[in-house]
Amino acid sequence: QMPLLFDTKVLFNRMNLFNLSGDHLIRAIVSNDNEIKTAEWDVNVHSIIWWWWPHELELSAPQDTTMEFVVFPFNEESDSLEYSWFLNDEVLDCDSSMIEIPFPETGEFAITAFVNEGIEADTVSWLVEVQELNQISNNSDFADVPTTPLLYPPHPNPFNSSIKISFNLPDLMESSLRIFDINGKLVTDIFDGQLMPGKHVFSWQPDNLPTGVYFVKYGVNGFVQNQKILLLR
Repeated sequence: QMPLLFDTKVLFNRMNLFNLSGDHLIRAIVSNDNEIKTAEWDVNVHSIIWWWWPHELELSAPQDTTMEFVVFPFNEESDSLEYSWFLNDEVLDCDSSMIEIPFPETGEFAITAFVNEGIEADTVSWLVEVQELNQISNNSDFADVPTTPLLYPPHPNPFNSSIKISFNLPDLMESSLRIFDINGKLVTDIFDGQLMPGKHVFSWQPDNLPTGVYFVKYGVNGFVQNQKILLLR
């Protein structure tokens, strides 16, 4: 709701939906004959989740596809984070930020992730339309895999013995996966070479390394992503 701007005393109302965390600028511009007035609001939106994948919330996919859904919390190190996943009204056996769901049948399916951190909670919901392959062979809108390089959240995180690190490649590319310590020193090269398109999963077992924060660095064709991980002994 914004204040009265003109002698006509017209009251303007607008509801805004903020589904992403961060700073947002809302500007209202109202004109009356030759007079123009503006009002601005700075809105800081806070939530537990800062991103999710797939980012599109309405998707199409071919039958017999397995899709991966991920929620990215702001505070990955929080010991009070809890995850619940639902397929339609069915509770799924998963308590992590990432889940793989097969779709062997056609139809519409609702996938919901509930993320709790103490008394706060966030929800992300997807609607997936699963079609027979011959129905969508000419449809370029369906998305069963990411179309850009993507480093998924390593899990479990924190970890004490081994951790799984996975990423997606949309094409045949030169890729690198490295671990650095908190001072920026290279700890190990997990992979450096060419990989085929698709999802790739690596397991890292940090022998003889102390408790602390480390960083996973994923590089491909000049594109770099980082994820923070916590090793607990």
